[in-house]
Amino acid sequence: MLNTPTPRTLTLHEYVATFTQIVTSPECDVDVVFFRVACSSEADAASFQLAVDSYRGTFGNPELRPLNGMVYNFIELGAWMGDQELALRMMALGTYLEVWRLITPRDVLTTGGSAEIYALAKIGMVAIVTEAVS
Repeated sequence: MLNTPTPRTLTLHEYVATFTQIVTSPECDVDVVFFRVACSSEADAASFQLAVDSYRGTFGNPELRPLNGMVYNFIELGAWMGDQELALRMMALGTYLEVWRLITPRDVLTTGGSAEIYALAKIGMVAIVTEAVS
């Protein structure tokens, strides 16, 4: 009997890079303030959560666990992953897959324009929050 190799599980970085791309079109899946992200319908929440939960950061706080119900902003996640752009794309993908909720300045500002939104985003007000799943 032949041993059929099982497909290798993608790392978190590979998963995000494979199933997201930055787009300029206003028609996108998720707007993370700094750019818009299109997410592939081929991605699935279970394998994404496995990739997130399996990842052990090497930068910032290696013990950070995005699925633990705490709020994490793109600066923390970018340090954890070693790449802020990829962290923002990960945040978009998790939002698209309904793994967590994305919070941006647009969610809390009742007045103000794009300059205020961008200023708040730059200081870390682009974040995710989940119900604790791990």
